[in-house]
Amino acid sequence: MTGQPHAKFVSDRRYADPQVAMARFLEIANGLEADQGRISIGPINRAMLDDGASVAEYITARDLAVADGLVELHPSGAYVIFTQKGAERFA
Repeated sequence: MTGQPHAKFVSDRRYADPQVAMARFLEIANGLEADQGRISIGPINRAMLDDGASVAEYITARDLAVADGLVELHPSGAYVIFTQKGAERFA
């Protein structure tokens, strides 16, 4: 076995690219209604998983959005809050 089937499988995953996954994470978050500036993480998680992302791809997307300064993760882990930089992405 040459390993190519595995490579093809990985390349066929829509959210294998962390930048693509993060963009989708942000699009979903932007489309949700904020409650006191906070966006519940549950609906973002559900939408990404329903769209074919794995749990690891979702976590990577969330963590990359935080690391890039686009959102802040609430200390409870239940919400994200767009930073000014993140909000400007959709302005």
